[in-house]
Order: sequence, then structure tokens, then C-alpha cells
Amino acid sequence: MSSRWFSNLTHSIGFRLTFWYALVFILCRLVLLYTGFTLVRTSIQSKDQQIVTERLDKYLAIGDNRGTDDLVKALQLEQQGDISDDFLVIVKDPDQAILYLSLPYEWRDVDPLSFMDRLAFSQNEWITVSTDKYLPADGDHPRNDELEILGRTLRNGAQIQVGYSTESREEFLEAILNRSLYAMGPVILISIAIGAFLARRFLRPVKDLSKAVERVQSGRIDTRVAIHGTDNELKVLAGQFNTMLNRIECLITGMREALDNVAHDLRTPLMRMRAAIENNVVSDQPQKWREALLDCAEESERISTMLTAIMDISEAETGVMRLSYTEFRVKDLIQETKEIFLYSAEEKNITIKADIPSGLILFADYSRLRQVLCNLVDNAVKYTPEGGNITLKAEKKETTLTLFISDTGIGIPPQDTSRIFIRLYRGDKSRSQKGLGLGLSLVKAVVHAHHGRIHVESQPNEGTTFTLSIPTSTTHRNPDLTGK
Repeated sequence: MSSRWFSNLTHSIGFRLTFWYALVFILCRLVLLYTGFTLVRTSIQSKDQQIVTERLDKYLAIGDNRGTDDLVKALQLEQQGDISDDFLVIVKDPDQAILYLSLPYEWRDVDPLSFMDRLAFSQNEWITVSTDKYLPADGDHPRNDELEILGRTLRNGAQIQVGYSTESREEFLEAILNRSLYAMGPVILISIAIGAFLARRFLRPVKDLSKAVERVQSGRIDTRVAIHGTDNELKVLAGQFNTMLNRIECLITGMREALDNVAHDLRTPLMRMRAAIENNVVSDQPQKWREALLDCAEESERISTMLTAIMDISEAETGVMRLSYTEFRVKDLIQETKEIFLYSAEEKNITIKADIPSGLILFADYSRLRQVLCNLVDNAVKYTPEGGNITLKAEKKETTLTLFISDTGIGIPPQDTSRIFIRLYRGDKSRSQKGLGLGLSLVKAVVHAHHGRIHVESQPNEGTTFTLSIPTSTTHRNPDLTGK
């Protein structure tokens, strides 16, 4: 159990974010510590070398102006006053005989012969001499110590070398380093705590999203992800997820309503088919059989038409309807639609007028838009009394083509204008006419599939106007179509 818990923990995103944040934080801390320590070390070393250089310049001035003997006397006076306890001072005559030698306090127990052979004179160049056999300042175990030495030559050929012990510097730097390393413990704990806090905060939308998915899987489609915090990618993701859930809920609700309506509307033709079959199955008259078969064929065609329309509407609403875009004259589309209903309009003495400029070009799915216009004109013919008028107009403004389908029919009651695009909905006045209640739903779905809009204005007993606004495309112009 514990191994599984540990495995789940180490494989979690929160743990990984915390680990990497703490690791990066610690590495940055170490880099800063190393950089700061190096800068402090360099600064102190530079200061020590400046002190040695100033003292060497002082001794050089005495030797050049007053001679080597006076220089030695001055150094002996300094030694008596403990002024030079921290410095190594060596004076040699031109023959390399040592005239004066003073060691730092820490080096008093060191035999000069053990390191004198390493004090090769170098004009104006620093040399370093180390030993591990001296009396430590803290009385503890011996440690390595170094002398940084700089040499100059006097005018008379004598040589002088001045060195400075690095012990105090190293003790100071060691103390700084130890304190910094001791502080790494709290720093590691703080980095882990901050990493865990930030990981939990940043992953909170992801956890909310995961919980929402679990609730949706359990059937709670009304679940939504709580959105909080500042704008970031996770907040955008949560918003998109909620939008998706809204869309899914809308589709599921529409599907349930459509299934209920379809089940209700399919029951009638199926009952008619069954009645026709049952009433004539025992009959011995071929004519009645023929009539029964024709009734069944008519009802099956009605069912097929209904299912096809529902499928088309669903494809358009869900964005999967395949549109075959072509470039065509709007006038040709209107003229073909007008010719389709010309005969049925003449039977009711209805006049269909078309006012379409010749130069209007549209890049869209020709057959689907013809289906849209046919549905609208068919409704106009059905609900326009004898002697009425139907007018088809089109105009273009910027990148939008607007189609107007107007009639002088019975109109639509105000309470129905907002519901006529609902699938299988039929107003009271429309129930006297044959239909499935799917035509306007299909019209709206196809128009929206073209990224367009549809609007209706109607007055009872005065007429109805449907307005379709469809974006145009001029990127694939055909010069043969724009010639007229």
C-alpha cells in the first residue's frame, strides 16, 4: 500500500512541479552563493594585495632614498613594535645574502630554510608559498597556510620581498561559507514549501477540470468548472471546457426533444400504415391491396423525408455538414427557385416577383441554398391567399449578401415568431397544411452552417419577410460570371 502511494505521489504532476521548482531554486541559490563567494574572495584578496603593495612601496622608498642599512633599521623598529607581525619581509643584498628576515606570527615555528628555496625572486610578480607546519592562531590542529609575496629591486641592486599571510582571509571566508551552507537547510525546506504551494495553486484548475470530468462521466451533464484567478492558459482551458459542456448539454437536450417529437410524429404514419395493412390483408380485391400499398409507400416516403431532414439539421447544427462551395450568380439561383414553384403559384393566382441584380456573385453551396429558398418559397405559397404576391430580392453590402423573401400571406402570430425555427414545431394556423414542421429548422441550420444569419418579420394578415444574411467570398472570382 505504501509503495503504491509513493509511486502515485512521485508520478503526479504536483510532485514533479514541486521537485523541479525546488531543484531549480536550490541550483540558483548555489550559483548565487558561488558567485557571491567568488566576488567576496576576489575583493578581499585584492584588498590584501593592495596593502602589501603599499607597504612594499614604502620600504622601497626608504631603501632608495636612505640606503639598505637604514631600511633594515626601520624594519627592526617596526618588528619591535609588533607592526609587521602579519607580514613576511625579506631584504637581500646584491649578492643574495639575507640582510633581514621577518616572519608572520603564524609562521614563527616554521624553519625558513624549508621554504626559502621556493622564494624565487620575480620583479613585480606575485608568488605563493604554502606550508602545513605552523602554529595555528586558534591553537587547534595545524592547517595549510599561504603567503602571497611580491618583490622589488632597489637602485643599488638589493632585493626586497613582502608577503602577507592568508590565514585571516581564509578563516573569514570559511565562516561565510559555513554559515551559507548551514542556511541551505532552511532554504531547501522553504523552496519545497513554496514549490508545493505554487504547484497546488497552478494545478487547481486542472484538478477542478478532472473532478468535473468525473461528474460528467457519472451522468451530471450540468456540471461546470469553477473559473477563478487571473487570466492564463488554464483559465482559458476551463472556459473552453465549460463552453463545450454547454454545447454538449444543448445538443443532448435538443436530441432528446427531437427524439420525443420524432417518436410522436412517426407514430401517426406508422399507425396509418398498420391500419391500411390490417384493413386490407384479408380482402380479396386487388384494387384495395393496391390502394393499401400506395398508402404505405406515401407514409414511408413521409417518414424518410422526416428522417433525412432531421439528419441534415443535426449535421448542420453540430458543424459536420459537408458544404460544396462553388461560385455562382445569385440571379440563377433565384430564377431556378422561381421556376420550381411557378406552377403551384399559378394555381392559386399568386405572382412571384424577382428583383435580382445580374452582377451579384456568391461563393457558397448552391444546392443547400436552393433547398433553403425552396422551403421559404414553399411556405410562402402555402400560406399566401389567392391573388397574393411573393417577392424575392437580393442586395450586397460590403462582404454580406442579403436575401429577402416576402409574401402577402396570413402572417405569423407574435407569440410564434420566436418558435418557428424549433424542430417539429407547427403553429395553429399551419396545422391545416401538410408538413413536418422541419423546414424552417433546416433553413436556419443551413444558413448558420454558411456562417450567416436569418431574421423574420411578420404581421398577422399582412405578410411575412424572411431576411437571410450570408457572407460572400471574392477570392475565387470567375470572370465569365461577372461579365453580365
